[in-house]
Amino acid sequence: MAKHIRPKNNRDSQVISLICGVIFAVFCVLYLYLLQPFLIGFEQHRLSAGQTVYYPIVGTVILCVFLTFLGFLHHYLFRLPARGVALSWFPSCYLMLLLTCMHFGDIASDGGHTPIVTLCVLPIIYIVVHILLHLYPDEQEERPTMTHYLKTNLLILSVMFFITGLFANTNHLFHYEIKAAGLFDSGQYDDVLRVGSRYPQTTRSLSAYRAYALSQKGELGEHLFFYPVNGSHDLLLVPQDNALSRHNMRMFRRLGFVPDTQNDFPVTRFLEIAHRRDTLSSRYLSDYLLSAYLLDRNLPDFVSLLQQTCEQYGEPLPRHFREALLLNAQAHQEMQVDSTAWTPQDEERFDAFIRIFQESRDDNVNAATSSCLFGDTYWHYYFFE
Repeated sequence: MAKHIRPKNNRDSQVISLICGVIFAVFCVLYLYLLQPFLIGFEQHRLSAGQTVYYPIVGTVILCVFLTFLGFLHHYLFRLPARGVALSWFPSCYLMLLLTCMHFGDIASDGGHTPIVTLCVLPIIYIVVHILLHLYPDEQEERPTMTHYLKTNLLILSVMFFITGLFANTNHLFHYEIKAAGLFDSGQYDDVLRVGSRYPQTTRSLSAYRAYALSQKGELGEHLFFYPVNGSHDLLLVPQDNALSRHNMRMFRRLGFVPDTQNDFPVTRFLEIAHRRDTLSSRYLSDYLLSAYLLDRNLPDFVSLLQQTCEQYGEPLPRHFREALLLNAQAHQEMQVDSTAWTPQDEERFDAFIRIFQESRDDNVNAATSSCLFGDTYWHYYFFE
């Protein structure tokens, strides 16, 4: 075990080590518990083939205690000069990076690549700096204050934290997906709906979780277009072998029917066949098929099915169903016939939407204005998504 030449430097080193350890522990808790808990849980689930469950609080405590202790152990064994004590927490930061830098090629939303080169280069840099610090230890004639040493060590810590975050997997959509998957598994449907609700993009898995959560609350026809919907009917369901949907069989069981393939399938066609075979007149199944028709912009089949199932909904109809009926009536000039299907407020808002739609020939201007004022309506989806 190395010793500092100057006793004061040794005392400074101990104090700085304690300060760096506390700062690292705080960073560790914030990073592992607030930013990366679902990624670590997803990795653990895959590595254990679904046999274990990750609990963020327990996992964070265990990892934080271990990694912080590892830093103090490194400091005790190697006794780096006072100006480089913070480097004792490099192995801990490196292990955190290893835990959170993985990317998964079988998940469409996770488009990054695991930084293999960086993971190889960082230990080399660490070893070189480690050697240099021991070749040039604190000398007797060095008399800087502890504040000077502390600033240097805080800079080193900041660089290590920055590198950890820079090369970690922080893809927004992927993190929203795995977070929604974890909440979906535990039945926290209100929380599922809050995940990424203001993010302008979505994915098939994320939308499928939202659709199921809304159907559980009886709000699929009321709030489906409150959330980003970039795509088609395929957003309602995902294949059984989807990497993120480890419990998506729950979706099919709730509908009462399971596709006869593990691979992708035409969602609307599956729902149509299921609806024809349904002898229980399932509200959930009707919600899904009607929503699939809306996502397909298939208003004729939507209206036809709604006429057959409207007794399941009572009055008033769900909001997006009313909006679709208004749009269909306007297209066929039948508003005076079906006017009881929507409210006067619906009609006023639709008139305002049509005025904006017709005022400008610039599609970009129309889309931007519509998104601001009518982004949560079926009309905006129908014309601009």
